[in-house]
Order: sequence, then structure tokens, then C-alpha cells
Amino acid sequence: MLGIKKNGKWKVVLLVLSILLVLTGCVGSKGSNDSSGGQSGGQQTSSPGGQTGQTGGDGAGKVIRVGVGSSLSTGDPHMTGSPADMAVLINIFDPLVRRDATGKLQPSLAVSWEIVGDKTWEFKLREGVKFHNGEEFNAESVKFSLERVFKEGSKSPIQELRSFESVEVVDSHTVRIHTSTVDPYVPDKLALFAGMMVPPNYIQEKGEEYFHSNPVGTGPFIFESWVKDGSLKLKANPDYWGALRKRRRSNSSSFTTPKRAWPPCSAETWT
Repeated sequence: MLGIKKNGKWKVVLLVLSILLVLTGCVGSKGSNDSSGGQSGGQQTSSPGGQTGQTGGDGAGKVIRVGVGSSLSTGDPHMTGSPADMAVLINIFDPLVRRDATGKLQPSLAVSWEIVGDKTWEFKLREGVKFHNGEEFNAESVKFSLERVFKEGSKSPIQELRSFESVEVVDSHTVRIHTSTVDPYVPDKLALFAGMMVPPNYIQEKGEEYFHSNPVGTGPFIFESWVKDGSLKLKANPDYWGALRKRRRSNSSSFTTPKRAWPPCSAETWT
């Protein structure tokens, strides 16, 4: 599983392949004439995280359906290491750092980062970002999110952050990450599951178990419903902070597992 193996290179390869298979290989051609039928359990569908089909025409009122090869195991990005889970959860959550198509690190919820000491990294955070529940994303969100992964007693299977010792809140949109050893790969690690940001107040109010089944992030799509071993329904985030808000896209999407899906990798796109 991702996050448990010590060798990090193959993780990125598996992750990219998984995302490409789901978000590219499983997108059908234009002109599909069934926008609501063929789904199991009567589930309506919604649209995948803005990584797919963004160059099409007006997607208002349209639906994308994606057949995936395995069921989502959890809606909590810190409690899984599965590439299949990541391919779905990247639509709901944003990491601090992301990789572009060439594999180069790019800003996401963190706009910049630098080494400010032998064992200290400073990250400047994006301002004006909110979680889907309206909660503000800030330095406290980062501290809470990262500590969920590396703090002693954490139930997370992710091991990438084992060098992390503490997260210091410098101001509302600046954090410093202190490590136990010199770690030049801190930004790389925060482009994976460990770097996904979660809402502190929501989790503290609703509880961990509730969050596992009712995820809230800052991503381009908002969680609507989830039938385990069935389908996950998302809707477009109209207030998304990223560039996707400037493009036309589908309003909703769903990911359906084979037991209830139409033929694998069948999907409907908008025109």
C-alpha cells in the first residue's frame, strides 16, 4: 500500500497510473444518450474532480459516470494508502503541494515553501480558501491535518511523515514543519495522501467515524452520497479556489463499482 513502503518512487508511478486509468481511460465519447439510466440502486451521478474533460463545451446539467475497478474503502484520505481511493478522493480534497503532468512540484494549498533551517521547512498558504462546509482553510488546518498522520497514537497507515516532529503555526497562513532529521523530500511527501488537508472543526464536531463516511475537503467537487460497494456521488464546487472555476464543467459525477456498474470504464461526457 502507498504510504507504508519505504521506497517512495514507485508510489508516484502507481498513483499517476491509477489516476490516468480512472480519469482518462474511463471517460466515454461524446454523444452517449443515457444520462440517468443504467445505474444501480437508482443513484444519480455527479462529476469527477476537475481533472477530466475540462476542454469540452458547456457542461451545465450534465453527468459523468465512471466505472472503477474496486470499491472506495474510506472517505478519509489519511486512513488509506490505496491508489484506487486516491483516484476518487483527489476530487474532494486538495494537497498542500501537487505535481503537474511532467511530475514537477507545483503550488496547491501551499503557494510557496523553503528551507529555513537544517531541519525546518516553511510553507506559505493560499488565502481565501474554504472547506466545503464553509470552514476557513488556514495554518491551524495544516497543523491539525498533518498531526493526524504523524502524531504518536495516530491510526493512519501512512508512514511518509515519520521524520516530522512538530508543526509550528507562525501566523494565520504560514507554518513551519520541524523534522527529526534533515529531510529534503518534505514537499514531495505533501503531494501525496499525507498532504491532503481536512477541516479541524468539522471533524472535532462530527467525530472521526462520521468523517470517514462523510468527507469534506477544499477540492473541486463536493461529497453528496456514498453507497458502499455501490456508487459515490459528487457535485461541482461552485466556489472552488482553483483555475477550474473559470472553466465550464459537468455539474456532477459518480464512481460506481463493477457489481452495480454498466460495463467497466463506461462513462457519459457533456457536449
